[in-house]
Amino acid sequence: MPNSEHSSVIRRLAAILIADVVGYTRLMERDDTGTFSRLRTIRDEVVDPAIVSHGGRIVKTAGDGLVAEFASALSALRAAVHVQREMAARNADVRADERIEYRIGINLGDIMVESNDIAGDGVNVASRLEALAEPGGICVSGSVREQVHGNLDIDFDDIGDQQVKNIARPIRAFAVRLGGVDAHVAGADPAFRVVPRAGAVASAALARRSMVRWAAVAVVIGAAVFALVASYSHLWPFHNDASPAPPALSVGVLPLVALSSDPATMQRSESLTRDLSAELARGDVGIRVLPVTARQSSALNPGGIGELARAINVRYALEGEVQPRQGVTEIRLRLVNGASGEQVWSETVSLKDAEAIV
Repeated sequence: MPNSEHSSVIRRLAAILIADVVGYTRLMERDDTGTFSRLRTIRDEVVDPAIVSHGGRIVKTAGDGLVAEFASALSALRAAVHVQREMAARNADVRADERIEYRIGINLGDIMVESNDIAGDGVNVASRLEALAEPGGICVSGSVREQVHGNLDIDFDDIGDQQVKNIARPIRAFAVRLGGVDAHVAGADPAFRVVPRAGAVASAALARRSMVRWAAVAVVIGAAVFALVASYSHLWPFHNDASPAPPALSVGVLPLVALSSDPATMQRSESLTRDLSAELARGDVGIRVLPVTARQSSALNPGGIGELARAINVRYALEGEVQPRQGVTEIRLRLVNGASGEQVWSETVSLKDAEAIV
Protein backbone atom coordinates (compact mmCIF):
# COMPACT_ATOMS: atom_id res chain seq x y z
CA MET A 1 0.00 0.00 0.00
CA PRO A 2 2.70 2.61 0.81
CA ASN A 3 4.42 1.84 -2.50
CA SER A 4 1.31 2.48 -4.57
CA GLU A 5 0.51 5.60 -2.58
CA HIS A 6 3.85 7.20 -3.42
CA SER A 7 4.48 5.68 -6.84
CA SER A 8 3.57 8.90 -8.69
CA VAL A 9 5.95 11.08 -6.65
CA ILE A 10 9.19 12.03 -8.43
CA ARG A 11 12.21 13.61 -6.80
CA ARG A 12 14.55 15.97 -8.60
CA LEU A 13 16.94 18.84 -8.07
CA ALA A 14 15.47 22.22 -9.01
CA ALA A 15 15.81 25.93 -8.40
CA ILE A 16 12.71 27.24 -6.64
CA LEU A 17 11.71 30.90 -6.76
CA ILE A 18 9.08 32.21 -4.36
CA ALA A 19 7.81 35.78 -4.65
CA ASP A 20 5.42 37.59 -2.35
CA VAL A 21 3.99 41.12 -2.30
CA VAL A 22 5.02 43.24 0.67
CA GLY A 23 2.05 44.62 2.66
CA TYR A 24 -0.54 43.03 0.41
CA THR A 25 -3.28 43.00 3.06
CA ARG A 26 -2.74 46.70 3.77
CA LEU A 27 -2.90 47.57 0.07
CA MET A 28 -6.09 45.55 -0.41
CA GLU A 29 -7.76 47.15 2.60
CA ARG A 30 -7.01 50.59 1.23
CA ASP A 31 -8.10 49.91 -2.38
CA ASP A 32 -8.92 46.33 -3.25
CA THR A 33 -10.11 46.97 -6.84
CA GLY A 34 -7.19 49.23 -7.70
CA THR A 35 -4.62 46.91 -6.07
CA PHE A 36 -6.02 43.86 -7.84
CA SER A 37 -5.92 45.67 -11.20
CA ARG A 38 -2.37 46.95 -10.68
CA LEU A 39 -1.16 43.53 -9.58
CA ARG A 40 -2.76 41.87 -12.59
CA THR A 41 -0.94 44.31 -14.90
CA ILE A 42 2.37 43.65 -13.14
CA ARG A 43 1.89 39.90 -13.49
CA ASP A 44 1.00 40.30 -17.18
CA GLU A 45 3.81 42.68 -18.07
CA VAL A 46 6.64 41.97 -15.63
CA VAL A 47 6.59 38.85 -13.46
CA ASP A 48 5.16 36.15 -15.74
CA PRO A 49 7.22 37.19 -18.81
CA ALA A 50 10.40 37.19 -16.71
CA ILE A 51 9.75 33.65 -15.50
CA VAL A 52 8.72 32.21 -18.87
CA SER A 53 11.47 33.94 -20.90
CA HIS A 54 14.09 32.43 -18.57
CA GLY A 55 12.71 28.91 -18.87
CA GLY A 56 10.75 28.81 -15.62
CA ARG A 57 7.40 27.22 -14.85
CA ILE A 58 4.82 28.84 -12.60
CA VAL A 59 3.66 26.05 -10.31
CA LYS A 60 1.06 27.83 -8.22
CA THR A 61 -0.13 31.33 -7.40
CA ALA A 62 -2.05 33.06 -4.65
CA GLY A 63 -3.46 36.56 -4.53
CA ASP A 64 -0.13 38.10 -3.58
CA GLY A 65 2.54 35.64 -4.60
CA LEU A 66 3.71 32.68 -6.60
CA VAL A 67 5.97 29.63 -6.67
CA ALA A 68 8.06 28.94 -9.80
CA GLU A 69 10.44 26.15 -10.74
CA PHE A 70 13.59 26.49 -12.87
CA ALA A 71 16.07 23.97 -14.21
CA SER A 72 19.02 26.05 -13.00
CA ALA A 73 19.82 28.51 -10.25
CA LEU A 74 21.27 30.90 -12.84
CA SER A 75 17.99 31.10 -14.76
CA ALA A 76 15.99 31.62 -11.57
CA LEU A 77 18.25 34.44 -10.41
CA ARG A 78 18.20 36.14 -13.80
CA ALA A 79 14.40 36.08 -13.75
CA ALA A 80 14.34 37.51 -10.21
CA VAL A 81 16.76 40.29 -11.17
CA HIS A 82 14.57 41.20 -14.15
CA VAL A 83 11.53 41.46 -11.90
CA GLN A 84 13.14 43.55 -9.18
CA ARG A 85 14.87 45.97 -11.52
CA GLU A 86 11.71 46.50 -13.55
CA MET A 87 9.64 46.97 -10.38
CA ALA A 88 12.15 49.49 -9.05
CA ALA A 89 11.77 51.50 -12.25
CA ARG A 90 7.98 51.35 -12.08
CA ASN A 91 7.94 52.41 -8.44
CA ALA A 92 10.27 55.37 -8.93
CA ASP A 93 7.41 57.88 -9.15
CA VAL A 94 4.98 56.06 -6.82
CA ARG A 95 4.46 57.10 -3.21
CA ALA A 96 6.18 54.76 -0.77
CA ASP A 97 2.91 53.65 0.87
CA GLU A 98 1.32 52.85 -2.51
CA ARG A 99 4.15 50.85 -4.05
CA ILE A 100 3.75 47.20 -4.98
CA GLU A 101 7.03 45.57 -4.05
CA TYR A 102 8.08 41.93 -4.06
CA ARG A 103 10.27 39.94 -1.74
CA ILE A 104 11.91 37.04 -3.61
CA GLY A 105 13.61 33.95 -2.22
CA ILE A 106 15.52 31.40 -4.32
CA ASN A 107 16.83 28.00 -3.29
CA LEU A 108 18.48 25.16 -5.16
CA GLY A 109 17.48 21.88 -3.58
CA ASP A 110 15.65 18.58 -3.66
CA ILE A 111 11.93 18.70 -4.40
CA MET A 112 9.11 16.18 -4.72
CA VAL A 113 6.93 16.41 -7.83
CA GLU A 114 3.45 14.92 -7.98
CA SER A 115 1.26 15.76 -10.95
CA ASN A 116 1.95 19.49 -11.38
CA ASP A 117 2.56 20.34 -7.73
CA ILE A 118 5.90 20.47 -5.94
CA ALA A 119 6.83 20.16 -2.28
CA GLY A 120 9.71 19.22 -0.03
CA ASP A 121 12.68 20.74 1.69
CA GLY A 122 13.81 22.69 -1.37
CA VAL A 123 10.49 24.53 -1.47
CA ASN A 124 10.37 25.12 2.29
CA VAL A 125 13.82 26.72 2.32
CA ALA A 126 12.90 29.01 -0.60
CA SER A 127 9.84 30.14 1.35
CA ARG A 128 11.95 31.03 4.40
CA LEU A 129 14.45 32.90 2.22
CA GLU A 130 11.63 34.96 0.73
CA ALA A 131 10.62 36.05 4.23
CA LEU A 132 14.22 37.15 4.91
CA ALA A 133 14.44 39.34 1.80
CA GLU A 134 14.08 43.09 1.99
CA PRO A 135 11.17 44.74 0.12
CA GLY A 136 12.29 44.92 -3.49
CA GLY A 137 15.13 42.51 -2.72
CA ILE A 138 16.27 38.96 -3.38
CA CYS A 139 17.59 36.49 -0.84
CA VAL A 140 19.26 33.25 -1.96
CA SER A 141 20.65 30.15 -0.29
CA GLY A 142 24.30 29.20 -0.21
CA SER A 143 23.68 26.56 -2.88
CA VAL A 144 22.37 29.21 -5.28
CA ARG A 145 25.26 31.53 -4.56
CA GLU A 146 27.78 28.78 -5.29
CA GLN A 147 26.11 27.91 -8.59
CA VAL A 148 25.87 31.46 -9.98
CA HIS A 149 29.03 32.99 -8.49
CA GLY A 150 31.09 34.44 -11.32
CA ASN A 151 28.36 33.95 -13.94
CA LEU A 152 26.54 37.21 -13.22
CA ASP A 153 27.91 40.67 -12.59
CA ILE A 154 26.20 41.03 -9.23
CA ASP A 155 27.36 41.04 -5.64
CA PHE A 156 26.12 39.10 -2.63
CA ASP A 157 25.98 40.21 0.98
CA ASP A 158 26.51 37.32 3.37
CA ILE A 159 23.85 37.69 6.06
CA GLY A 160 25.03 34.60 7.89
CA ASP A 161 23.34 31.47 9.19
CA GLN A 162 19.64 32.04 9.77
CA GLN A 163 17.49 29.99 12.12
CA VAL A 164 14.04 29.92 10.58
CA LYS A 165 10.65 28.50 11.48
CA ASN A 166 10.06 24.75 11.08
CA ILE A 167 13.56 24.01 9.76
CA ALA A 168 15.91 22.54 12.35
CA ARG A 169 19.22 23.36 10.69
CA PRO A 170 20.38 26.95 10.12
CA ILE A 171 20.21 28.27 6.55
CA ARG A 172 23.15 30.19 5.12
CA ALA A 173 21.58 33.18 3.37
CA PHE A 174 22.88 35.80 0.96
CA ALA A 175 21.20 39.06 -0.05
CA VAL A 176 21.62 40.01 -3.70
CA ARG A 177 23.05 43.48 -4.29
CA LEU A 178 21.14 44.62 -7.39
CA GLY A 179 23.14 47.74 -8.18
CA GLY A 180 25.87 45.95 -10.13
CA VAL A 181 23.81 44.02 -12.66
CA ASP A 182 25.35 44.21 -16.11
CA ALA A 183 23.56 45.12 -19.33
CA HIS A 184 23.22 41.51 -20.44
CA VAL A 185 21.26 40.60 -17.32
CA ALA A 186 19.29 43.82 -17.00
CA GLY A 187 18.40 43.99 -20.68
CA ALA A 188 15.67 41.69 -21.86
CA ASP A 189 15.52 39.61 -24.99
CA PRO A 190 12.80 40.58 -27.51
CA ALA A 191 10.31 38.05 -26.17
CA PHE A 192 10.66 39.44 -22.67
CA ARG A 193 10.27 43.10 -23.64
CA VAL A 194 7.80 42.93 -26.49
CA VAL A 195 5.43 40.10 -25.69
CA PRO A 196 4.45 39.99 -22.01
CA ARG A 197 2.83 36.84 -20.80
CA ALA A 198 -0.96 36.77 -20.57
CA GLY A 199 -2.38 35.91 -17.17
CA ALA A 200 -3.94 37.22 -14.01
CA VAL A 201 -3.59 36.94 -10.29
CA ALA A 202 -5.75 34.18 -8.81
CA SER A 203 -7.60 35.19 -5.67
CA ALA A 204 -6.46 33.83 -2.34
CA ALA A 205 -9.64 31.77 -2.14
CA LEU A 206 -8.59 29.85 -5.27
CA ALA A 207 -4.96 29.65 -4.25
CA ARG A 208 -3.18 26.33 -3.98
CA ARG A 209 -5.55 23.48 -4.82
CA SER A 210 -7.34 25.25 -7.68
CA MET A 211 -4.09 26.25 -9.41
CA VAL A 212 -2.85 22.68 -9.23
CA ARG A 213 -6.06 21.51 -10.91
CA TRP A 214 -5.80 24.17 -13.63
CA ALA A 215 -2.16 23.25 -14.26
CA ALA A 216 -3.33 19.68 -14.88
CA VAL A 217 -5.86 21.02 -17.41
CA ALA A 218 -3.05 22.90 -19.17
CA VAL A 219 -1.10 19.66 -19.50
CA VAL A 220 -4.04 18.07 -21.34
CA ILE A 221 -4.40 21.02 -23.71
CA GLY A 222 -0.65 21.24 -24.25
CA ALA A 223 -0.59 17.52 -25.07
CA ALA A 224 -3.25 18.12 -27.73
CA VAL A 225 -1.12 20.79 -29.38
CA PHE A 226 1.96 18.58 -29.22
CA ALA A 227 -0.08 15.80 -30.83
CA LEU A 228 -0.97 18.20 -33.62
CA VAL A 229 2.70 18.79 -34.33
CA ALA A 230 3.48 15.08 -34.28
CA SER A 231 0.47 13.84 -36.26
CA TYR A 232 0.04 16.68 -38.73
CA SER A 233 3.55 17.82 -39.47
CA HIS A 234 2.44 19.22 -42.82
CA LEU A 235 0.85 22.09 -40.89
CA TRP A 236 4.30 23.20 -39.74
CA PRO A 237 6.32 24.19 -42.84
CA PHE A 238 10.00 23.51 -42.26
CA HIS A 239 11.18 24.66 -45.70
CA ASN A 240 13.23 27.82 -46.03
CA ASP A 241 11.36 30.70 -47.63
CA ALA A 242 13.14 33.27 -49.74
CA SER A 243 11.45 36.05 -47.78
CA PRO A 244 11.94 36.53 -44.03
CA ALA A 245 9.47 34.39 -42.09
CA PRO A 246 8.76 33.60 -38.44
CA PRO A 247 10.04 30.32 -36.99
CA ALA A 248 8.00 27.34 -38.19
CA LEU A 249 7.32 26.13 -34.64
CA SER A 250 6.15 29.43 -33.16
CA VAL A 251 2.80 30.16 -31.51
CA GLY A 252 1.32 33.33 -30.06
CA VAL A 253 -1.08 32.46 -27.22
CA LEU A 254 -3.99 34.91 -27.01
CA PRO A 255 -5.94 35.35 -23.76
CA LEU A 256 -8.83 32.90 -23.64
CA VAL A 257 -12.10 34.80 -23.75
CA ALA A 258 -14.55 34.29 -20.88
CA LEU A 259 -18.06 33.94 -22.37
CA SER A 260 -19.58 34.99 -19.08
CA SER A 261 -19.14 38.14 -17.03
CA ASP A 262 -19.06 36.41 -13.65
CA PRO A 263 -15.71 36.80 -11.83
CA ALA A 264 -15.15 33.05 -11.39
CA THR A 265 -15.27 32.39 -15.14
CA MET A 266 -13.04 35.38 -15.88
CA GLN A 267 -10.45 34.17 -13.35
CA ARG A 268 -10.74 30.67 -14.76
CA SER A 269 -10.01 31.84 -18.32
CA GLU A 270 -7.03 33.91 -17.18
CA SER A 271 -5.59 31.00 -15.20
CA LEU A 272 -6.00 28.67 -18.16
CA THR A 273 -4.24 31.12 -20.48
CA ARG A 274 -1.33 31.46 -18.10
CA ASP A 275 -0.94 27.74 -17.47
CA LEU A 276 -1.38 26.78 -21.13
CA SER A 277 1.42 29.18 -22.11
CA ALA A 278 3.71 27.77 -19.43
CA GLU A 279 3.04 24.14 -20.39
CA LEU A 280 3.64 24.81 -24.08
CA ALA A 281 6.83 26.73 -23.33
CA ARG A 282 8.31 23.95 -21.23
CA GLY A 283 7.35 21.13 -23.60
CA ASP A 284 9.96 19.07 -25.43
CA VAL A 285 8.64 19.70 -28.96
CA GLY A 286 10.64 22.91 -29.35
CA ILE A 287 7.74 25.31 -29.83
CA ARG A 288 8.57 28.99 -29.45
CA VAL A 289 5.73 30.37 -27.32
CA LEU A 290 4.99 34.09 -27.10
CA PRO A 291 2.09 34.93 -24.78
CA VAL A 292 -0.01 37.92 -25.83
CA THR A 293 -1.26 40.49 -23.34
CA ALA A 294 -4.92 41.34 -22.94
CA ARG A 295 -4.05 44.86 -24.12
CA GLN A 296 -2.53 43.55 -27.36
CA SER A 297 -5.44 41.20 -27.90
CA SER A 298 -8.08 43.89 -27.34
CA ALA A 299 -6.47 45.99 -30.09
CA LEU A 300 -7.31 43.33 -32.69
CA ASN A 301 -10.00 44.10 -35.25
CA PRO A 302 -11.76 41.48 -37.41
CA GLY A 303 -9.10 39.76 -39.47
CA GLY A 304 -6.37 41.18 -37.25
CA ILE A 305 -4.74 37.84 -36.35
CA GLY A 306 -2.38 38.16 -39.29
CA GLU A 307 -1.29 41.63 -38.23
CA LEU A 308 -0.66 40.44 -34.67
CA ALA A 309 1.28 37.38 -35.88
CA ARG A 310 3.53 39.59 -37.99
CA ALA A 311 4.03 42.06 -35.15
CA ILE A 312 5.23 39.38 -32.72
CA ASN A 313 6.88 37.23 -35.41
CA VAL A 314 5.02 33.96 -34.92
CA ARG A 315 3.69 31.46 -37.48
CA TYR A 316 0.49 30.59 -35.63
CA ALA A 317 -1.93 32.05 -33.10
CA LEU A 318 -3.79 30.00 -30.49
CA GLU A 319 -7.12 31.49 -29.43
CA GLY A 320 -10.24 30.26 -27.72
CA GLU A 321 -13.08 30.72 -25.27
CA VAL A 322 -14.09 29.47 -21.85
CA GLN A 323 -17.82 28.96 -21.32
CA PRO A 324 -19.58 27.69 -18.20
CA ARG A 325 -22.47 25.30 -18.70
CA GLN A 326 -24.57 23.36 -16.22
CA GLY A 327 -22.02 21.50 -14.11
CA VAL A 328 -19.37 21.76 -16.87
CA THR A 329 -16.76 24.23 -18.06
CA GLU A 330 -16.21 24.09 -21.82
CA ILE A 331 -12.90 25.22 -23.34
CA ARG A 332 -12.79 25.73 -27.12
CA LEU A 333 -9.38 26.16 -28.77
CA ARG A 334 -8.40 27.10 -32.33
CA LEU A 335 -4.99 27.23 -33.99
CA VAL A 336 -4.91 29.87 -36.75
CA ASN A 337 -2.32 30.30 -39.50
CA GLY A 338 -1.00 33.81 -38.99
CA ALA A 339 -0.21 34.35 -42.67
CA SER A 340 -3.50 33.20 -44.20
CA GLY A 341 -5.93 33.50 -41.28
CA GLU A 342 -6.97 29.89 -41.92
CA GLN A 343 -8.00 27.73 -38.96
CA VAL A 344 -5.81 24.64 -39.08
CA TRP A 345 -6.83 22.85 -35.88
CA SER A 346 -9.52 23.03 -33.22
CA GLU A 347 -10.59 21.10 -30.17
CA THR A 348 -13.13 21.40 -27.37
CA VAL A 349 -12.30 20.27 -23.84
CA SER A 350 -15.07 19.84 -21.27
CA LEU A 351 -14.44 19.72 -17.55
CA LYS A 352 -16.77 18.93 -14.72
CA ASP A 353 -16.94 21.91 -12.37
CA ALA A 354 -15.78 19.66 -9.53
CA GLU A 355 -12.50 19.22 -11.45
CA ALA A 356 -12.07 22.93 -11.97
CA ILE A 357 -13.26 24.59 -8.78
CA VAL A 358 -12.24 24.05 -5.20
